[in-house]
Amino acid sequence: MGKGQAAILLLIVGLVVLFLFFSPQLFRSGPTPPAIVYKNDIISLENFGISNLRPIKGGKLTISFDLLNNGDKTVDNIEIDFTGTTNQGNIDIKECESTTPDNRKKKCKFTDLLSLDTRRFVAEYTAPDPFSATIAVKATYPYKGSREALVPIIDDKTVKTPPKQFVQSQPSFGPFAVDIIPPTKGWAIANQPFELIFKLRFVGSTAIGIPVDPLNQLKLEKGKFKVTLEGLKVVNCISQLAGKAGDTIITNDKEIVVNREYSCNLQAIDATGQFGYKLGIVEVDFSYTYGFVRSQAITVRPTP
Repeated sequence: MGKGQAAILLLIVGLVVLFLFFSPQLFRSGPTPPAIVYKNDIISLENFGISNLRPIKGGKLTISFDLLNNGDKTVDNIEIDFTGTTNQGNIDIKECESTTPDNRKKKCKFTDLLSLDTRRFVAEYTAPDPFSATIAVKATYPYKGSREALVPIIDDKTVKTPPKQFVQSQPSFGPFAVDIIPPTKGWAIANQPFELIFKLRFVGSTAIGIPVDPLNQLKLEKGKFKVTLEGLKVVNCISQLAGKAGDTIITNDKEIVVNREYSCNLQAIDATGQFGYKLGIVEVDFSYTYGFVRSQAITVRPTP
């Protein structure tokens, strides 16, 4: 057998081996793995349970749940506390799979909870004198959100209608979201100011627990809302947004309330060029702390 024939034979053998190796993966049948589903309620208390809703005075009951991260990012520094529980009795935190619990303050913290991961929590409650009360479990955590938009800019001479319309990315997951509302026509004209509106919204659910702050008082602290502009500059900003003429960074110089709109007038930094068209980029980043409370009424009965 010549060298050429031997090389061809080796090539054929190699192809057969590769086919046999990969064919199970190519032709394997079976159920499609479930799609990953994230939720805006980033933290939830799953399998929440209280072992006895009518304990006898001095009796013990167990409070337990699985702390679940429903988001697409790791969450750090989640605090669980019982300070809102009426007539608190004695709460002894038995299982807090992160930091050492502080029973004196009736609190514990969870760190680095990965996306879609869970941590177990168990506490024991010793019922005090007979009364009707509410066991309140509060969860508080920091989170961040973002969104990006492309703003078409035309010279209104060479180009009368842009080839691309205003578009924005999908909102990030989390109980707070921002909508970037485009100019009236959906695009801007070079050298002419236009209004861009930022609408903060609460998109969480009260089904997992009641927000610590009333819905009309949810807010972002000063300096926690930032807009970065590319190809655009500030003309002026209204209300709590701070941006001087010519700036390419906008922040909130006061706290801003969710479920409201905030706006700035912007303009293209330079001309649209020989094609009469360009894109401006708007990037929004914000951070906040969110808390909710899950409650359960109990009745402590007198000792028989």
